[in-house]
Amino acid sequence: MSPPLPASLDPAQLRLATDEFGRLTLEMPDGARHVGVTPIRAFPTADPGRFIAFCDPQGRELLMLDSLDQLPAQTRAILEAELARREFQPVITRILEARAGSSQTDWRVETERGVASFATTTEEQVRGVGEHAVQFTDSHGIRYRIPDVRGLDPHSRKVLRRFL
Repeated sequence: MSPPLPASLDPAQLRLATDEFGRLTLEMPDGARHVGVTPIRAFPTADPGRFIAFCDPQGRELLMLDSLDQLPAQTRAILEAELARREFQPVITRILEARAGSSQTDWRVETERGVASFATTTEEQVRGVGEHAVQFTDSHGIRYRIPDVRGLDPHSRKVLRRFL
């Protein structure tokens, strides 16, 4: 469990920067500097603006931020850019093909960045998230998402129903 922010700590006083080696640095109000921190969303899909953990290079949690709204604009922009870089998830706009084989399903999809192909090897790698979203995790650990299946064309929805 991560340590919560101390009651006396004002999140608006946290400072984030990138050092000359591209590492994210967290500076606490008391002057303590943590180099090479990694921000991680506790609930990336369900509540992306809340509960951000900051971990040191060994993976130990330093603190948990309740909400991005608590940060000054410049610090928040740095944090959001870092989270976006770490959490790249192509958005699937159309399912072109899904071929189920004995050991994997081969997907060919259209994303907001173009056509992509990937494979899933278990049923758990295609799962509903919330009411209308779906997340795919391919055999290499890359995640793809459909934010709302209701926005898909009829063919894509039909193909997807077989796997949910």
